[in-house]
Amino acid sequence: MLLRPLAKRATALECLYRTRQIRPSRTYHNENAPYDPDADPTPRRKYIFFGAAGIAITAAVVSSLSKSLRSDSKELEYRKDPATDVEFPTTLELPGTPKLSLLGLGVRTVSFLGLKVYSVGFYADLGQRGFKPRVDGTPAEQIEHIVRNTTCALRIVPVRSTSHTHLRDGFIRAIQSRITLARNNGHLTPEEEDALLQPVQTLKGLFPNVSLPKHQPLHAVLTAPTPNGSRTLYFPELGRVENPWLADEFFMAYFAGNGISPAMKKSVEDAISHVGGWGSNIGKKP
Repeated sequence: MLLRPLAKRATALECLYRTRQIRPSRTYHNENAPYDPDADPTPRRKYIFFGAAGIAITAAVVSSLSKSLRSDSKELEYRKDPATDVEFPTTLELPGTPKLSLLGLGVRTVSFLGLKVYSVGFYADLGQRGFKPRVDGTPAEQIEHIVRNTTCALRIVPVRSTSHTHLRDGFIRAIQSRITLARNNGHLTPEEEDALLQPVQTLKGLFPNVSLPKHQPLHAVLTAPTPNGSRTLYFPELGRVENPWLADEFFMAYFAGNGISPAMKKSVEDAISHVGGWGSNIGKKP
């Protein structure tokens, strides 16, 4: 009777002993001695080595790419709006546009308090095929020649948090002023004015009722005129309006009278007045 439990115990001890005999075949080290990692040749150490090497290589690649990106960004030239410290790249490429040159920049203010709303930069493609700069006339006439004959863009950078609808309302007021002026000057017939109702509504509908954070750019692009005279006003972030009159006048509103941004208008006029050889130095720092 006593031998059976002892036999069972012996069997259990024997199994344990066998297990202990098998374990060294997996670990290759003496369990009674301190573990020495350098003496353990198990394959898992190779995996650790290759994993560490992979991490090191990945880190090196990421570091190299980061340096490359920083290097590329340093190659871009910028001009700063002195009123807001917002920087504008001297060249700009947007979806569907050629490389555009910065002609001028300035701040947009509202109310008698001079509240700063956004900084705006005006860009144009002076190297456009077939475009011939106007060398006579006033700076205002030369600017109009650029607007009506080349691809142009506005880069609008809020200097305080605002909303798309707030900017939209300002744009619509500017367009309505241009419509009134054209009607009073006899440059817009009643039929042509009626035809603008739908494009103006389309322009309104492009702007979502959401905020536009401080320093987040909004771009407006005026495409170059096609042989049949069609032009498009489009916002890469929002959408487009297919109407040549509205497209032209949206941009001309920034230069008519004092302009939406008098500082930007003066900046462009100064650039045109002081550039020799027309366009050779446009966009570069003065």
